[in-house]
Amino acid sequence: MESKINDLILELKSLIKQTKSNTEKLFFELIKKDTSLDFKKFLNHIEESIEECPKCFYIKINGVCDSCDSNRKQNKICVVSSILDAKTILDKDVFDGVFHVLGGEIDLHKNVSPIDLKINQLFDRINNEEVEVIIALNATFKGELTSNYLAQELKNKKIRVSKIARGIPFGGVINYIDKETIDNALKKREKI
Repeated sequence: MESKINDLILELKSLIKQTKSNTEKLFFELIKKDTSLDFKKFLNHIEESIEECPKCFYIKINGVCDSCDSNRKQNKICVVSSILDAKTILDKDVFDGVFHVLGGEIDLHKNVSPIDLKINQLFDRINNEEVEVIIALNATFKGELTSNYLAQELKNKKIRVSKIARGIPFGGVINYIDKETIDNALKKREKI
């Protein structure tokens, strides 16, 4: 019996990508009858109302994307690694442009190359208008590798490219950074 529970916990852990301890807490909370029914309703609600935006790859809720379908400046595109990074910047209310979610970063150890990310879709979004692409990736080796790749490719396309300032420390992850640091990093972004 114990091994079946462990198997279920491991399966949940692979789905939610959390620590074993957090996964176990969630698992035991979910198997309670009242929570289980509420969770099923919640998952159904998510399935019915949330989808990935086909333009910026953020999320659309009931057909509306907070990045694309708003009064945000369409000529400023902030490139981030994940939906969580875009949400973090949106929540801080320090950026008035739109987002482009890559869906990860180049990772040589896991064979994640530029073609595995939403980079070509970013290039498709850029037209002849005066557009600034702001690279706001994590200050990690993978983030820097991806930033450098994007900067080089965008320079070849003669697009104005900048990178957020490093008020965010190397190794820092955007969704853990406070509003003032993100605001400062965006305002003091560097032209590449």
